[in-house]
Amino acid sequence: MEIVLALDAGTSAVRTLAFDRRARVIDTASRTLPASFPHPGEVEQDPALIASLAVATLREVASRRGAGDRVRALGITNQRETTIA
Repeated sequence: MEIVLALDAGTSAVRTLAFDRRARVIDTASRTLPASFPHPGEVEQDPALIASLAVATLREVASRRGAGDRVRALGITNQRETTIA
């Protein structure tokens, strides 16, 4: 089966969704993304953890989908105005 994957690194979770040719969601995986608040008005997240969770959700979906699926595209979205320094 040909599928399209969407990887979303949001403010509270990282998730992967798999869609079939008719744009129906056929599988999902999600991990909670913690944040720290070092000072009033500041929020920090660990970029290495974001990457690790992204890989984990992609692998989880891939393991359930099996070798018969062919990924035709991968869309990636993240938090607006994100900066890693």
